[in-house]
Amino acid sequence: MAGVSLKPLKENRGFEPQRILLYGRPKTGKTFAAGKLARKYKVHYVGIENGHDVFLGADFPEELLDNIMLYNIKDKKDLPVGIETSMAIFRAKGPARWCTAHGKLNCQICTKAQKEFVDLDVRTLTANDVLVFDSLTQLTDSCKNLIWGEAIDYLGEDAVKEKMERDHYGQMGNIMREIFSYIQQLPCHVVCISHEQELEMSDKSKRLGPICGTQNFSKQFSRVFSHLIYSELKNGKYVLNSMGIGKNNIDVGTRSGIALEKYPEMDLCDVISGTRPPAPPPAAKPGATIVKPGVAGLIKK
Repeated sequence: MAGVSLKPLKENRGFEPQRILLYGRPKTGKTFAAGKLARKYKVHYVGIENGHDVFLGADFPEELLDNIMLYNIKDKKDLPVGIETSMAIFRAKGPARWCTAHGKLNCQICTKAQKEFVDLDVRTLTANDVLVFDSLTQLTDSCKNLIWGEAIDYLGEDAVKEKMERDHYGQMGNIMREIFSYIQQLPCHVVCISHEQELEMSDKSKRLGPICGTQNFSKQFSRVFSHLIYSELKNGKYVLNSMGIGKNNIDVGTRSGIALEKYPEMDLCDVISGTRPPAPPPAAKPGATIVKPGVAGLIKK
């Protein structure tokens, strides 16, 4: 059998699932940027730290709200349902079902009280859908609280402080690896949101990278994504960095080759669809007079 031409693959890139990891400091436009994907796609927003409040603000385009589906999970330190419900979303062979009151899977209390439930079957999503997961930071805390809570119940708090260093970080890494193995198999586009942290690389240099699980896991898990994008607030505007131009201390990269920091008019929709950057304006010919719009009448003939 002959090989497959790459041209049709490039032309149909928007139909190939894209994985985007978007991270940065709090309040730098990460959730806002993910929500704007509703301009072209159906956005399924799974939130475990109430980030959806951004969509209700005055700055977010109201016309996009009909294209954003909210799946909220109320994660708490003493009730770390975020990690359990998230695992069920990816493990389930059908719809995962949890209550809106507690975020708990098949909650018996809410079933008896006939409270509201939400269902999500990620395997029915297509290339017209984007699954947004917000955030990996809270998911990490939820996983830690679940493991610590179980260990404290069994060993006692003093024993856990020592044992957590040896055993439970490894357990957390295994859980995170399982989640991302499922994400790689999804038929839809995926955007995972996280926050920044300083990571020490193998050469002892320090770089900003996303939070997910342990420090060691955070250094390597971004390889499962097609695009690693850093969000920042610069001169009062949200800026997305995909190539790290002018910044050598942040972990970024994209397989699209598009430097979002150079083209502020481009967004995550363009990253997913593979839209080419706008062509630069033609250079003026030698000796030509450049006339700005609106001032032609001021030039003497």
